[in-house]
Amino acid sequence: MPHQELWPAIVNIQQEHQGDLDKLVEAFEGLKTRFRPVMRHYFTEKHKTPIAWFAMRLNYTRSVATTSIVGHVLGLGDRHTANILLDNMSGQVIHIDLGIAFDQVGIGNP
Repeated sequence: MPHQELWPAIVNIQQEHQGDLDKLVEAFEGLKTRFRPVMRHYFTEKHKTPIAWFAMRLNYTRSVATTSIVGHVLGLGDRHTANILLDNMSGQVIHIDLGIAFDQVGIGNP
């Protein structure tokens, strides 16, 4: 199953098994077996030389560790893949949408 078909499959499963947690978990486990983690291939595809690959992987690891520690200490919430970007050249992660961190949520809403 191509990854583009995953979301429609999830929506169909949710509609078929509304409220039945056991069926939803079983369907999720079935979908999960069709998809393998590919993040390890990302660095290899972006940089072909070992030194560049290692530097990008090291930047990624360090930036994830640093932002995780800082986020925990500051109590940042709302961190998910839609709020984190990955720099394709350096491998560093960049956090965006920090509205919660700066009390900007709800401005303009009564």
